[in-house]
Order: sequence, then C-alpha cells, then structure tokens
Amino acid sequence: MSTAPSAGKHRATRARGTNVRRAVGGAMAGGAMAAAFVGLGSAGTAQAAPLDCPLLCELPGASLFGDSGAPQALAFTPGSAVTMFDPILDNPLTMVFTFGMIGNGADGNALHPDGFNGGFLFGSGGNGYSPTPVDGLLVRAGNGGNAGFFGGNGGNGGNGADSLLGIGPAQNGGAGGRGGFFGNGGNGGDGGNDLNVAVGDATGGNGGAAGQGGFVGTGGSGGDGGDASALAGNATGGSGADGANGTIGGGDGGDGGSATSTVGAATGGDAGDAGDADFFGGGGDGGDAGHATSTTGTAAGGNGGDGGSGGFVGDGGNGGNAGNATSAGGNTNGGNGGDGGNGGFFSDGGNGASGGNASGGESTGGNGGNGGSGGIGGSNGSDGADGNDGSSSASSSDSAS
Repeated sequence: MSTAPSAGKHRATRARGTNVRRAVGGAMAGGAMAAAFVGLGSAGTAQAAPLDCPLLCELPGASLFGDSGAPQALAFTPGSAVTMFDPILDNPLTMVFTFGMIGNGADGNALHPDGFNGGFLFGSGGNGYSPTPVDGLLVRAGNGGNAGFFGGNGGNGGNGADSLLGIGPAQNGGAGGRGGFFGNGGNGGDGGNDLNVAVGDATGGNGGAAGQGGFVGTGGSGGDGGDASALAGNATGGSGADGANGTIGGGDGGDGGSATSTVGAATGGDAGDAGDADFFGGGGDGGDAGHATSTTGTAAGGNGGDGGSGGFVGDGGNGGNAGNATSAGGNTNGGNGGDGGNGGFFSDGGNGASGGNASGGESTGGNGGNGGSGGIGGSNGSDGADGNDGSSSASSSDSAS
C-alpha cells in the first residue's frame, strides 16, 4: 500500500500546527511589546475629568430615615473607575496593537480641533482644542471625542477663543463628548470673552453643549457663557449651556456671562438648566446667571437655570442664582431665580433660587424660583426670595456672594 497519502496528511497537519504556533507567538509578542511600552506615557492624550457623582450617587435616605439612613458614597464613580486604566489606555501603542479597539483618544489640536474618539470597544475621548485669540481667527473650539462602546468618558469640549480687539467674535465653547456604556459625558467648553470693545457692541460666546452620559454614568455639565464689556455700544453676556441627563446623575447647568457697558444697554447671560437623573441619583444644579452693569444705559440681569430632577431615588438639584442689574441712569430689571428640581422616592426637592436685585432708574427685582417637590417620604424644597427693587446695598452684597 502506498504511503504517499499518509505522508501528505502528516505534512498538512505539521503545516497547520506551524501556522497556529506562529499566530499565537505573534500575538504574545505583540502583547509583550505593548506592555513593555506602558509607562512611557502618551503625549497629547488626556482624559475628561470624572464628575463628582458617585456610583448610585449617594442614594439619599435623609428625609425618611434621617442622615444616618443615607448610604455612604461608593469609592468609585463611573468616571474614576475608567481612569484607573489610563496608564495603559493613554499609551498610543495600546491603540496600535489592538487595531483601534482599545485606547484613549488624543486631544484635539489646531489642525484637528475635535478630540479623537476612544477605541471602538473601550477608551475615553480626547478633549477638544481651545484656541487662542490669535489662531481663533481661523480655528474653532473643538468638540470632545466620544468614548468607546463598552466604556470610557466623553472628552471635554474646548474653550472658545476670546475676541481679539473686536476683530473677530468671541467663540462658542465646544460640545462635550458622549460617554460609553459605562462612563460619564464630557463637559461643554466655556464661551470666549468679548471685552473692552471701543466701537460697536460686545457679545460673549455661548457655553458648549454637555455630553450625554452612558448607560451607567452621569451627564456632563454645560459650558459657561463668556463675559462682555463695551465702551460705547451694548454688551450681552453669553448664555450657559444646559447640563445633560444621566442614568445616575444629571450634569450642572453652565453659568451665564456678565455684561458691562458705559452708555449702552447691558444684558446678563441666561444660565443653563441642569440635567436630570434618569434612574438613580440626584439632579444637577442650575447655573448662575450673569450680572448686568451700565453707567447710563439700561441693565437686565440674566435668569438662573432650573435644577434637575432626581431619579427614582435621588434629590432634586437646586436652582441657579439670578443676575443682578445695576445702572446709574437707566432702568434696571433683575433676573428670575431658577426653580428647584423634583425629588424621587424618600428624597427632597431642590431649593429655588432668589431673584436678582435691581438698582437704578425704574427698578424691578426678579422673581424667586419655586422649590421642587419632594417624593414620598421627602420634603419640598424652599422657594427663593424675590429680588430687591432699587437697593444698591442689597444688590452689591448679593453680587459679591
């Protein structure tokens, strides 16, 4: 009987075995190389800062059981749990050896303002680029990169550039990136300032939109509006952006920008509303509005942002403070305080904020915000006081606070 078929089978078996050993050896070598280079760092990669809301966001039990009934905050937040792996994820070789599946995205730059996305499976998005007043004439503020599918934090949006001597407008902040399945949304970038405009009007940039939190994560906070000041024209502060919703905690609203004018009208920027907690945890706090000051023109303070509602178990967020209005010759109107968010079961509603004070000309103080409703076993939040009419001392003291 011929041995040729048998020999052929043996050769095929040996060939397959050799290919398998080579593949396994290559994978081991690649993994060893990646591990060997961990610790060299990664220039240009940065992680969105984790938000303060802990996992399950310090589930409140204060209303029904007293303070001792509320469980302690857990050691890790979704954001901080992700950042534990940064020494590996920040290294660009991790992204290379995993073929783009795992690793943190790089930060944006002047040529690519948006932060790069994290690895397809796991990794945080890079932060958006924050241009200077000079390159801001050509480059916008970058958006934060999105996180990987299973885990990672969204990158923070870049801050908008300040106006350069009134040549170009103050930029809006970049948007925060989206969190992964397990991770937080990125914060929106702040709007740029438009200051000391000699001719024409001044307008601060608006805050960037907050990034959506993941299935287990908190929403990002909205960016703050930029400040504005004009010598001869009107001044308008930038608006703060809304905070994003999150399954275990809402993001805070961004603050409005302040406005100052010598002879024109001054209008403080409105603050952003806070995000809600969709499942557990507390709602975010509303942003504080911008103040308005004019020497001879009219002045109107911005409106404070509303607090976010808590989850099934979670306190409502507090409303944001209203902006004050001050003028030596024109009419003034204080802004309205933000409403408090509603609480969940056994949880308290957020407090409403005070209305803004008005001083100068025909002055009208703003309305205080309404307190949020508490859930079953919880307490309602308190209403904010209305702003004062025509009291310079009250307006000054509230502005300082």
